[in-house]
Amino acid sequence: MTPLLLVNAPYPRRLKFHGQPTSLLYAASKVVPVLEREYGRSSVKLINYNLVSPAFFDARGESTFEAAVSALQPRVIAISVITAALESARRLAAVAKRVCNAVVVFGGPHEDDVNEQTAIWDPSVDISVAGDGEGALQFIVEAAMARPGADPQQVATELYGACMPVDLEGLSRIVCGGSVPRRNGGPETWRAIRLFNPRKPVLDLDGLPSLPRHLLQPEEKYHYPIFRDSSGHVKPTAQVMTQRGCVAKCDFCSESQRLLQRSVGSVAAELAELKHQGYGAIFFDDSTFTNLSAPRAAFITSLAPVLRRCEFECGCQTRVDMVDERLLRMLADAGFT
Repeated sequence: MTPLLLVNAPYPRRLKFHGQPTSLLYAASKVVPVLEREYGRSSVKLINYNLVSPAFFDARGESTFEAAVSALQPRVIAISVITAALESARRLAAVAKRVCNAVVVFGGPHEDDVNEQTAIWDPSVDISVAGDGEGALQFIVEAAMARPGADPQQVATELYGACMPVDLEGLSRIVCGGSVPRRNGGPETWRAIRLFNPRKPVLDLDGLPSLPRHLLQPEEKYHYPIFRDSSGHVKPTAQVMTQRGCVAKCDFCSESQRLLQRSVGSVAAELAELKHQGYGAIFFDDSTFTNLSAPRAAFITSLAPVLRRCEFECGCQTRVDMVDERLLRMLADAGFT
């Protein structure tokens, strides 16, 4: 049995993205080192459908996934879902239910953005997680591993009745779906919605473990072809996040306006580690890396000399109304191309 299988659900062809699934890696960052210490280095596996060919989920992909799940027999399958990948993710969940006794968990931008999470209405999905996933996923995995032979719905039912675990950090909503009998004997869909850890609603991003990038295999497929050395070879690329949330209010986006920022020291330590590991380029995966506020300008000003020392080539996501000439010159001087 494999304790945890992480799956990045396949996007439609037009949205295919070759980069690292950073949201999934962050969600797993707390539980992966715990599982690897207790069950060994191979206790967590990752399948990223946006690296396979074709990326979209067809009958061949379904058969391949069924074979992988049959061989691994995961206790928990955590699937990261964007709305465009929802139907493919549901097919993955249905396949898993046919061949193993896994607790199937949905998370990611889709679950964050909808009023009724998928676990409420899809019987193949046992639990949905919205919001900060790090503590929630660890809580779910530890509950499932403590009941190795239990039916997934039994695990979900026990989570439904569990007392609020106040030791979790971050604002998480765990939604369990299933059915219990009505008093008159008929079936009734129930839902469990728990706003965890009201005592610790702010996730300490500086306190998170390093991302489990060793799960990204083959690693070279995650490098960005826009970053090349003088010989034309693609530079090893890592994705890094310096903050969570976004100050913009775009109608089409599910990103939270609740902004959490890492310290410069925390980001600098991660960059030094990545330099030591041989990375030559960094893509900052924040929804918007820049804005024109004084605190963000101070953060970038302090980070710039760190980037120059590491000699990374860098890229980021931003908006035209969140930069000015002074900021662009600073970024260019720090290695942004």
